[in-house]
Amino acid sequence: MANRAGLCNFVSMIIQMNYKGQTTESRVISFLRFPLVLLVLFAYCDFGSFSQSFAAQTITAGIADFISKTIAPVCFNAFFFISGMLFFHEDKFNKDIYFGKLKSRCRSLLVPYIAWNALLLLMLFLTKDITGKPFSFGTSIADIVTTTDNPLWVIRDLILLSILSPVVYLAIKYYSKMHIYVQTGLLMPLFYCIDKSGWWSQWLATPAVFFAIGAYFSINHIDICKVFRRMDVAFLMSVIVAFYYGYANTAYLLMIFLAFCWLGKKTEQGKLPTETMFERASFFIFAYQCIPLGLIVYLVKCGILVFNSEIIALACYIGSPVVIAIIGVFLYSIIDRFLPHLSDILNGDR
Repeated sequence: MANRAGLCNFVSMIIQMNYKGQTTESRVISFLRFPLVLLVLFAYCDFGSFSQSFAAQTITAGIADFISKTIAPVCFNAFFFISGMLFFHEDKFNKDIYFGKLKSRCRSLLVPYIAWNALLLLMLFLTKDITGKPFSFGTSIADIVTTTDNPLWVIRDLILLSILSPVVYLAIKYYSKMHIYVQTGLLMPLFYCIDKSGWWSQWLATPAVFFAIGAYFSINHIDICKVFRRMDVAFLMSVIVAFYYGYANTAYLLMIFLAFCWLGKKTEQGKLPTETMFERASFFIFAYQCIPLGLIVYLVKCGILVFNSEIIALACYIGSPVVIAIIGVFLYSIIDRFLPHLSDILNGDR
């Protein structure tokens, strides 16, 4: 027993050494990269939205509807929340920091956004010339760049929020001066509008709210992993209640809090794995997924891929995100090793 306890302590010490240089909060953020990207893949693998044969498989379609439309969309709100935290992680925010942030966001967001959209357009034009049919995401430059069928809309909105960050900063500073009960009271009608007013989701409002809430924690130097340390059960129950009453975005915010709360404790206990290739390849997987997903959509619409049984439909639904992620890691490792400059462009110097 003593030897076993000593071994456990040794393993825990090694894990903690690997975490050296990372706070609990930053390690949780790093760990969340791949699970969030995997949820993005599931969100876009809802084949029932464009395949009658998939929709006809009622059991699989029900599973897909629950995962892709109810659970998976939390990933998008989490991206904005985490981006808000990271944007304001310095002790202060001024003109020099702002322009420095914009410069870094040009490398990490704008350059890969342009590069991947250009690649998508190239795929569109090439496949249209070969087959006479468009690859997937629309038929014009405007369709490619603006449609939410293209997951790169997240990067587009982050670019806009980065430009508008001084407004976010001033709003948060003013908001933070209010009494905590007033702050909580103002959040309630805000989330009511987000959840019950459909027009909110058509604009930058919902991403801006989650970006601002993430910024709130950084600007006020609140360690989200510690402040919610003992609230995991309360958050879990609140998520269920929020979903039951149709407050999806409220549920997503609570899910984000729950993730930081639970993973923060796991990190402190040394139970989170060290950084993996999947973490490092996350941005590449997020961006490149448009190509394999576009191919799947093309095969379905052409009648080549038909979901004529529950087993086939479920295997395609579960297997597609997994296979796309594995191929993405492989491609990332090859490009990063042999074409480092191209890797820097596609991954934003990550």
